[in-house]
Amino acid sequence: LDLGARRIQAGELSLQQPLLQAARAADGRWRHETLFPPAPAAVPAADAPAWHVTAQALSIEQGALRFQDAQAAADTVVRVGQIRLKAQHLAWPPTAEPIAVNLSLSLGRERSTPVQREDGSLQWQGEVLAMAPSLRGKLRVEQLPLQLLDPYLDRAWGLQLRRAELGLQGEFSAAREGEAWRATWNGDASLGRLRLNQASWQDGQRQVGGELLGWQSLALGGVAARLLPGKPPEITVAKAALDDYYMRLNVDEQGRFNIRELGTRAAPAAASAPAPAASGPAALLTVGQIQFSKGEIDFSDHFVKPNYSAHLTELQGSLGAFATGKPAMAPLSLRGKVQGTGDLSVEGQLNPAGAPLTMDVTAKASDIELSPLSPYAAKYAGYAIERGKLSTEVHYKIDPGGQLEASNRITLNQLTFGDKVESPDATTLPVLLAVALLKDSDGVIDLDLPVSGSINDPDFSIGGIVLKLIGNLLAKAVTAPFSLLFGGSGGGEGDASQAAFAPGSAAPGAPEQLDKVAKMLADRPGLALTITGWADAQADGPALAQLQAKAGTEAEQRREARRQQQQQQQRAASPAKKGEAATAPAVSDEQLRQLADQRAAAVRDALIAKGIANSRLFVSSPRVADGAQPHAELSLSTR
Repeated sequence: LDLGARRIQAGELSLQQPLLQAARAADGRWRHETLFPPAPAAVPAADAPAWHVTAQALSIEQGALRFQDAQAAADTVVRVGQIRLKAQHLAWPPTAEPIAVNLSLSLGRERSTPVQREDGSLQWQGEVLAMAPSLRGKLRVEQLPLQLLDPYLDRAWGLQLRRAELGLQGEFSAAREGEAWRATWNGDASLGRLRLNQASWQDGQRQVGGELLGWQSLALGGVAARLLPGKPPEITVAKAALDDYYMRLNVDEQGRFNIRELGTRAAPAAASAPAPAASGPAALLTVGQIQFSKGEIDFSDHFVKPNYSAHLTELQGSLGAFATGKPAMAPLSLRGKVQGTGDLSVEGQLNPAGAPLTMDVTAKASDIELSPLSPYAAKYAGYAIERGKLSTEVHYKIDPGGQLEASNRITLNQLTFGDKVESPDATTLPVLLAVALLKDSDGVIDLDLPVSGSINDPDFSIGGIVLKLIGNLLAKAVTAPFSLLFGGSGGGEGDASQAAFAPGSAAPGAPEQLDKVAKMLADRPGLALTITGWADAQADGPALAQLQAKAGTEAEQRREARRQQQQQQQRAASPAKKGEAATAPAVSDEQLRQLADQRAAAVRDALIAKGIANSRLFVSSPRVADGAQPHAELSLSTR
C-alpha cells in the first residue's frame, strides 16, 4: 500500500458465502439508496495522481444474491445461488491485459422448500478486456428459467409465460465499437418445457386462461448469430427439431379468434407502458431444416351452439431450407391424424420467411367424421348431421405478386341430415334437395370449388369465397337443378329439364335425353321426378287437327277398300280419291289437355322401361298455354 503514490497492489481476495440482498420498491427506488446520504463530490488536488489498484485474483465461493422487485411482483424473490467466481489479473484503471474469468451460478425463484426449487445453471469461461470493453469465451446455460421474466412482459400482449427453460452451449464474443456493439455466437441452443398461457387484466388483476402454446423441446443445432454495427442481425440455424408440441386455437362467444386477439388489448391504466423500442433493421434468418414430431393442435369454437371442437394429433414432418430475402421455397411435408381416425397430409413448398409470401402446397384430409361438425350444420344449414365422412384435397398456389390460384375438392361420403333445427342464421335455400341432387348412387358428394384472387386485396377472403360458392350451389338447386347435375353438358339446362315433342305428337322427340335422365335418377336414389305435360294451342292445335284429319282420311280409305272387296262386280264405281284430305275439325281444349297428359305418361313409361321405379315418378296435372311449345317439364325433389 503506497499512499503517496496512491497505489494498491494485492494478491488474492477470497470471499466465502457472501450474500447480497437487493430490492426495489413499488415507487421504483432501490433499498440501498436510503441507507447512505449522498456524499459530496471530492475535489482532488490538481497535482495528486489517480489511484491505481491491482489484484492477482478475486475468488468467490458459495455466493448468493436475493432480488425482490415490488414493481413487477412483490411476492416473487429471485435467487442467484452457488456463485463461484475466479478472476485473475484485475486492475484499475483498466489496462490492456485481459482478465481471465471463470464463473458459475444457479438461478431460480426462491421457494419455501428446496424440493420445489427448479433452478437453472450458467457457466462462463473466457476473457474480459475492460479498457476497450470486450469479452470472449465459452458459455454454457442449462435449464435457465425464463419464467422469471413473466412479470416484465407487456400486459397488452395478453400472455403469461408459465414456464420455459433456456439452454445454450457455444462460443460467444462481443466488443464495443463507439456507441454500438459487435457480437458473434456459434453453438447450439434449446428452449424446453415451454408453457405459454393466454391472460387478461381485469380491475388490476391478471386472469389466466388456458394454455395457448407449449412444447417439450425445441433444439437448434449449428446456430451462428452475428451483430454488426449499422447492419441487420444475421442468424443461421443449421437444423431445428420441435418435439411434443401443442397449440390451442379458440373462437370465443363473440367470434374472436384467440391468435388474432394477442397484443390488441390495452394495458390497464395503472400500468406504466414502456417506451417503444427504437426500430432497427429486420433480422436476416437462414434455416437449414426443421423437423416436427408428436404435434397436437386443439381447436374449439364457442361461437356456435352447441360448441364445436376438433383435435389434430400425431403431427410430424419437416420443412426444408429457407432464408429471408431469398425467393427459393422450402419443401414441406407434414402428416397427422384428425380426431384420431382421419388422415392428414400436407406436401409442397413455401417460403415462410419470404416477403412476399409464396407457396405451392397440396393438403389432403380423409375419412374425417362429420357428426362433430353438426353445430355448424345446425347453425347455417338448419339441420343437424347424423353421420357421414369428409375428405378434402386443396391446392394453394401464391405467386410473388400475391395472386392466389386454389382448388378445393371436397368429398362427402354418406352425409345424412337429422331433424330440422331452428336457427336465425340458417339458409332458406333447399339444403336437403341440394344434397340429394349432388349424391351419387354410392351416397358420395364430390365438389370442386376453385378460388382465385389477390391476397393483397384487404377484402379478399378464401373462406368467404368458398361459402359463396356453396351458397351458389344451393341456389342452383332451386333455379337450375339439371344444370347443377349436368353442368350444362349435352345441350344445356333447357334440354335436361324439358322433354321435347313434335307438334300434335305424344311420342318423345329425343330418346337419348331420357337415357341421360334415367341414369341420373339411377345414380341418385334420393331424388323423385315430377312430370308435367304441356300443350301449345298455337302449335299443337293445327297439327293435332291435321293428324285427326289424316286419321279420318286413312280410316275412310280402309272402309272403301273393304267395300271394294265386297263389290268386286261393281268395279265401275268411283272410289274415293287416294289422299283426299278431309275437312280438319276444330280441336277442343279437352283434346289439348289429353295430349299434354299423354306426353307426361309417355315420359313416365319410358323411364319405367329404363328401370326407374314407378314410386319415384309423379305425373302432375296437364297444362295448356299459347306459346308454351310442345314439351313435358321435368322437376326434381327429395323423396
